[in-house]
This record gives sequence, structure tokens and C-alpha cells, in this order.
Amino acid sequence: MPADASGAHLASLQSVLCTEQLQRRPARAPDYAMENGALLALAQALVASPRTVLQTLSDTLLSLLKADSAGLSFLADDETHFYWPAIAGMWRAHVGGSVLRASSPCGDVLDANIPLLFRRFERRYPHLAAATPVAEECLLMPFYVKGKAVGTVWVIAHDAHRQFDAEDLRQLESLAKFASAAYQATESLNAEKEFNRSIIDSSPDCIKVLDLEGKLLSMHNGHALLGIEDPLPFLNKSWTVFWEGADQQAAQAAVAAAVAGRQGRFVGFFRILSGEPKWWDVAISPMLDTHGKPVRLLAVSRDVTASKRAETKLAFLAAVTQDLGKLANLDDTMAAIGAKIGAHLGLSLCAFAHIDEPANEAAIAHDWQRHAVASLVGVHRLAQLMGAQFMRAARAGDAIVVGDMAADPRAAAGAFAARAIASFLCVPLIQDGQWRFALCLCRSAPGAWREDEIDLARELAVRIWARSERLRAENALRTSEERYRNLFNSMDEGFCVIELLFDAGKNAVDYRYLEMNPAFAKQTGLSHGIGKCMRELVPDRPADGIEHYRRVFSSGEAMRFVSESHDANRWFDTYAFRIGKPGSEKIAVIFNNITERMQAQHALSVAANELTDLDRRKDEFLAMLSHELRNPLAPIASAIKILQLRKSEDPLQQQACTIIARQVGNLNHLIDDLLEVSRISTGQLQLRQERIEVKGVVDRAVETARPLIRQRRHALTLSFVAQPLWLHADAARLEQVVVNLLTNAAKYTDEGGRLWLSVEQEGAMAVLRVRDAGIGIAAELLPRIFDMFTQAERSLDRSQGGLGIGLCLVQRLVELHGGSVEAVSVVGQGSEFVVRLPLMLAAMPAATATATAAATAAGPAPLPLALALAFQSAITALPPEQQRRVLVVDDNVDAAQSLALLLQATGHAVRVAYDGPSAVDAALAFCPDMAVIDIGLPGISGLEVARRIRKLATIDSIVLVAMTGYGQAADRTNSLAAGFDHHLVKPADFTQVQKILSALAPKPA
Repeated sequence: MPADASGAHLASLQSVLCTEQLQRRPARAPDYAMENGALLALAQALVASPRTVLQTLSDTLLSLLKADSAGLSFLADDETHFYWPAIAGMWRAHVGGSVLRASSPCGDVLDANIPLLFRRFERRYPHLAAATPVAEECLLMPFYVKGKAVGTVWVIAHDAHRQFDAEDLRQLESLAKFASAAYQATESLNAEKEFNRSIIDSSPDCIKVLDLEGKLLSMHNGHALLGIEDPLPFLNKSWTVFWEGADQQAAQAAVAAAVAGRQGRFVGFFRILSGEPKWWDVAISPMLDTHGKPVRLLAVSRDVTASKRAETKLAFLAAVTQDLGKLANLDDTMAAIGAKIGAHLGLSLCAFAHIDEPANEAAIAHDWQRHAVASLVGVHRLAQLMGAQFMRAARAGDAIVVGDMAADPRAAAGAFAARAIASFLCVPLIQDGQWRFALCLCRSAPGAWREDEIDLARELAVRIWARSERLRAENALRTSEERYRNLFNSMDEGFCVIELLFDAGKNAVDYRYLEMNPAFAKQTGLSHGIGKCMRELVPDRPADGIEHYRRVFSSGEAMRFVSESHDANRWFDTYAFRIGKPGSEKIAVIFNNITERMQAQHALSVAANELTDLDRRKDEFLAMLSHELRNPLAPIASAIKILQLRKSEDPLQQQACTIIARQVGNLNHLIDDLLEVSRISTGQLQLRQERIEVKGVVDRAVETARPLIRQRRHALTLSFVAQPLWLHADAARLEQVVVNLLTNAAKYTDEGGRLWLSVEQEGAMAVLRVRDAGIGIAAELLPRIFDMFTQAERSLDRSQGGLGIGLCLVQRLVELHGGSVEAVSVVGQGSEFVVRLPLMLAAMPAATATATAAATAAGPAPLPLALALAFQSAITALPPEQQRRVLVVDDNVDAAQSLALLLQATGHAVRVAYDGPSAVDAALAFCPDMAVIDIGLPGISGLEVARRIRKLATIDSIVLVAMTGYGQAADRTNSLAAGFDHHLVKPADFTQVQKILSALAPKPA
């Protein structure tokens, strides 16, 4: 930080500057009349007393800028200090003083060579602290002589309330320029003529000398302003004839005033030689002889066209703004404004276009035009109104200005060219980056558009668009309010607006009704509740919904809830949301009386619970039924096996065994179907999907259904597509589907009939068709053929057995695979069932070759025990090293003994137990290799038996096999958890038992 000679630190230059405030502060309105008077006074001072022009300048600055002090500082010849040749105001006593350049703000101004505004500059220039009063603000600018800065001209405000602005700077620059010329003239006092000439030439005014009759004697400056190259033709002619009407009378009065020794002033209008209209501020002063009498007149005219137009523009904008504000109807407003603009600018058409740039359209709802010009009202494509160049300019926010349509190549296209329009001006308005509005002004005669007219059009476009948008918004709001009120009064839903009421702890304790519609009163019975609190209306109960409304208020989020009315007899479906600004305590509530619905839902819920209970009991019954049916089937199947082990040659006995085995298989099949449908209905069936080939599935299904087809002597025709069709499916379940369809076809076709099965591809689907030539399906039965327990004709001679669940199972299994099944039939002409399954997508990873080969080579699924016995003549006994010790546990004596006989017949040592405790004791005493245990045992269950056996250390390697009538997934999970290694469902295939035995570890030698 710099220091003065005493060592005290000085403030930095930036800390005392506030030049940027000149542009930030609101500028006062220009006073051109006062400014012109000041310049005229300076000009007269030059004529009367050139030596005092600098002091006159200081006085003029003091008055014009309303400063407290004003003056000039000139740089001495050695350029080390400044002196003050002229000062006006409070610092006038310092005239003639001086200050070092380094200790003066004038030095910094000359260094920067720009105007600077200082605040309390004595903090940086302590030598000026002695000059009182203190300068609160000081505005300085360089003072030039012949292009060189030789000093500064300045004004000071000693009062902190007087702050300089941009208008002060402009006036200071204007007077300083004039004073610069004046100063140069004072340097040439011996050449007064040259001095006067230079002053006059530097003046922006038109300076003339008149005789006392008002004739033009000479013109010293301003030829160009008047468009005159040679003033000679105008000399010795009356100067007042240039003016017309009232302006001519004003000119004559000003001349008369000057002749009388006073100054004459007026502002008048006339067109210069080029025809351009201009406004002039004229001052006529007497030129006195040595006796003080007027001998000539000095006429100084300043071109004030720009300021006059600015004043006219401001007045016109004020009038337009007033009209925009007082007219509430959009149509009336636009009509009045269009007429006013047309009259002011001499237009033939004025159009207001709202632009939809994304749609490339302009909607002109309002325009004003003279009779000779057609209206533009309507919706136009932008390309219809103007050419591509104009559209690019408008989108960039540039005004489109055409002075002569005929001479401007850009105006060859568009709607304006097709009308009686010779020139036009289109001002676009860009809002939020998009072209929103355009003000289109047209004239029937060619002519240039002035800059002030273009600026006026821009101002008008902004104000008109803003007002029209506001009117549109207000109209839309009124319409919305009308719709709201109509909806409010006519809606069936109850609606109200409430205001929450809080206690001292900011807890919501009540609410007041502010609005309510007729439906509210009808549904609640509160017809006179507006302005009243809920506790006031229902004092004996808490305010309904208060907690919900508090949560809506706190979170600001809408909430839907069901509430019970205060009389506990009605229910309402309520939707509440906060309205107003954030923190508003107003809540809007919409509700419906749903008492009937709630009562119906309650009744439905009761019925649903009853149905659920019935369904649960049905599932329990089916599970128990299957268990009870499987229990007698198991010993029957074992007994058949034992009989077949005896090599009987009696054909009657063999036939009897075959019949029993077949019927056991049928019973087992019926039980399986019943349980499968139950599993699908409850969502317990899971598919084991893999990559399979359709033909393999069909081949195994045909093999399974072949015995029934042969029994009924049917002819089956198979047809396959040449290429393999691959599915992502559960092979066993699809085999069930095909078996059921083939079985149905065989059953409902007279013996010796024909069956057809074909596989083909249709697009992305594999299509399997099973067709028969049987009795067909009645038309009334066909739509529900896949429903549970639905069967065809049930007459005694046509009954084919079954429960009517086979086709239901087919449909559900197919749908689980994402496919469909349909039936087509005509009574007496047979039936056709069509299964469609989605082919495997190419992108789906294929199963391993091993898995595919295994699935294909597996052949038909293992048959139930009875069917296996029908095709197996005997079972070969095992060698001694493969014989095992087996414990059989079942409370069904026949089942236990028949299985024990089979095991003994194949060479195994068998021990039998008929309850849980006996089974545990037998296991401990017998030490079996494997135990086959029924789950449903008396005393303790088979699951508990398994748990206890697992705790016996002496037989920890025993294999436990559950054999039960319960085959659901949960049953298997429970048995494995109890310690069982395998879970078989009665009646089990004996080969499964044999496989488990053969997998046991070999006996030690």
C-alpha cells in the first residue's frame, strides 16, 4: 500500500473509485432544452467575452449538472502539477491554486485517459483534505486541446445524497467538447475571426446571422444538417418562410423578441431539402453594438429530432400501455391497439401473429387494416407468410425490414407479396429460445423504415405480447374457474376444503370447513358447515381423519384412505391433498360414500373365507383320499407280483392276474390325475424344463397308450415333420398330455376305429394334432370341454369311466409351457385336439448332449407296479453278496406282508413292524441295511421313527425309505428333513425298491 511523505498509508486507487456505479444507477431523464440553453449561453459568451469562457463553462456545469462545485484543472508546462483556472460553487475560493500531479485525482484520470468517478478521494490524496467542504463524489474527465489531454473538467457533490449517473457523464462530455473548442479559441485572441470560426465549426448546431427584419445574412455552420451545399441562393431572404403554420408564427415572434433585446426561443418542425422531417430547438439572440443596441441577430438551431422522436415514442408507448391496461377483453384490446399503431405510423395493415415454431405455423387471430388491404386473420404455414431468408432472420430475433417490396428480391414469396403492400416491417419476439410472437406492420407505399420506428415496433411487440398472454391466461383462468365451479357443484363426489387448526404445541387438533359442494352435504348430512369446525359440528367425537390430514400437511404428499363416519354407519373412500403454497394449512378432500361397497366387500370376504376353507378341506380330503386309496393298492400289487413269481400254467389264473394288474393301473392313473390337477390349481407343480425333441416325447406316449389302442383294435396313423422340432419343456408332463389325448381318442372311438397323430411346424410353433373318428363332442359341451369334471355323453352304454379331469389336466399343462390347446368336433364325425407349443429359441442354450441322449434313450416312463407285473413274467433272485437286511414298517398288515414277501422272494432278509415303537426296537435288534417305513403310523409317526433311528449309533449307515400315500412337495420336504434318504408314493413300482437296494454299498467279503 503506498504512503505519503509522512509515512501514512494511502488508500488504493480502486478503493476510492466507483465509476461502475454510473451505469448501475437509474439515470435521470435527459433535459435537452436545458442543455441546449447552456450551449447557447456558452456560444454567446464566446461572442461577448471570449476570455471568460472557461469560467462560464464552470458556472454552466454547476447549474446544468446540479453540482456543488465545478471547475477545470490544467496541467502546467512542466507537467508536474495542475492549476485551477476556473472554479464555480463551494470551492470557488480555490481558483488559481495548484496541486502536485501525484497528489491529485487529475493525474490518475489523465493516466487512464477515461472519465472516472471518485468517492471521498482525500483518502488517497491527503493534500486535498484541506479543501472544504469534503468532496463526497467527484466526476472527472480528460480535457483535450488539439487531440491532447491537457487537463480535466470536473464536478463535485459535497452532499452524500447527490449521486452522479450516466446522464451526468453524457452532459459533462457534451459541454467539455464544446469547452475544448472554446479554450482553443481563447488561445488565439489575436485572431478573433479564426477563433469564432473554429468555435462555430465545432458546434453541432446550425449558426446563422440575421438582420433585424429576419433576413438571412450569413450561415456559419450547419449546411450539412439542412442538406445545403451552397447557402448563397438563400441569402437576403426571409428566414421565417422556412417554417409553416404555427411554427412560422413562433419564428416571427422569436425574431421580434431578439430585436427588442431579449432572447427568442421556440421548437419547430420543417422538412429539409431532401424531404426528411426534422425538429429544431431554436434560440435567437441580439448582437449588440458598442452602445448596447441590437444591430444583428444570432440564430442558433439545434437538431432535436432524435429527442423529439424519443419523447413522442415514450408518449405513444404510455398511451398504448394505458389502453392495454384498461381493456380486459382480448378482441377489443387488439382492435384498439391495431388502430392506434396504424394511425401513428401511417400503416395500411397491422397484424399480431402468435407463432407455433414446432408446428411451423403462425396463428393471426387479430389484425387491423385499411379497406384496400385484405385481412390476414387465420392460421398460416410460416412458409406461406414469408420466404426462407425472412424465416431464418426471424428465428434469430432480427427484425425483417423491407422498404420496397418490388425492389427487394427477398420479398418475392409470401402472403405479403400477394397483397397491396409495398413495404413492411416484421419484428419477432423470442422467448425461452423459441420464436413466440411477431408484430407485422405494412404500408401501401414504398419507403424506408426509420430506426426509431423499428425500435418502437420492438417495444410494442414486447408489451403487446405480454398483455395478450396475460389476457389469454386470465381468460383461461376464468374458464378454468367456471369449469371448476361447475364441476364443484355438479360432481357426485363429496368435495371440501378444510383448514387445519393447531394447539400451542403445533399439534393438529381440529379443522374448519372453508368450502363444500352439494354432494358433500348430501353424503355427510352437514349442510351448513362452512366456517364451522368439525368438533363444533360433532362435539362428542374426535375430528374424523385428523391424523391423515396432519400427515398430508407435514409431508406435502397426497394420501388416499378409507374412513368411517362419526356415526359409525357409513364408510368413505377419501383422497386428501394440500393446496396453496408450501406450508399452507389448507387441505382439499374428495370422497365417495362406499358404505354399500364396504358391506359387499365384507360379505364377499366372508364368502371368500368360507370358499377358502372349503378349498382347503377339499385339498385335505384329496390328499387323504389318495393316501387311503393307495394303501389298499400297495398290497394288491404286491400280491399280484407274488402270484406271478409262481410259474402257473393255468391260463385262467394268468388272465385274472392281468385283469387285476390293469385295473390297479387304472386306479393309480385316476389318483395321479386327481392330484396333478390339485397341484396345478394351487401352484405347487413345478416343471423340470430342458431341451427336448418332440418326436421322442410322442414315441414314448404312443408306447404308453399302445395297450389300450390294441385292446380296442384301433388303427393309429403317425405323421412327423422331416426336421426335428426342439422345445424347452418338461418331457414327462408333455408325455402326460399326449397320453391323455390318445387315451381319450381310443376310449371315445368305437372298436376297430381309426386314430391319427401328426406333428408339424407352423411358424415359431410346434403343432401336435390328435384326431379320431369317434362319437364326437356335442356343440353345447365343446366350449367347456376343458373344464374340471366335464365329460361327454354319460349314458349307460357310452360311459367310458374316469373323473372328467384328463382334458383339464391337458390344458393346464400345455398353458404352463406357454402353449395352447383347442378342440374341434362334429357329433358323429369324430374330434380333433390341436396343441400348439412354442419352439425353443435359437439363442437358448441347449442341454448337454449327454442329457439329451439320456432323455431320448430312457424310453417310456416307469410303469406303475401293476402294469409292470402285467408285462413281467418273473423276477430273478439275487446272488448272496447282493442280498440285504430290510426292515418293513407299515400299519397296513397286507401292505407290509406283501412287500415283505416280495423282498424275501428276491433273496433279502426281512423283518416286519406294524407301529412306530416296534419299528425302533426292531431296527436296534435287526440292524437292517435298509428300512421301508410308512409315514402314517400309530403311536409315533414314521417321521419320528426316522429321527430316532438316525440317533442310533450302531446303524448309522442305514438307508431310510419313506413309502406313503402322501406325495405332495411339502410331504417330500418333510420326509427328507426327518432323515429319510428316499420318498416313494404308494403303490410304488417294486423296481424302484430294487434300484435303491442295488445302489447300497457292497457287503464286505
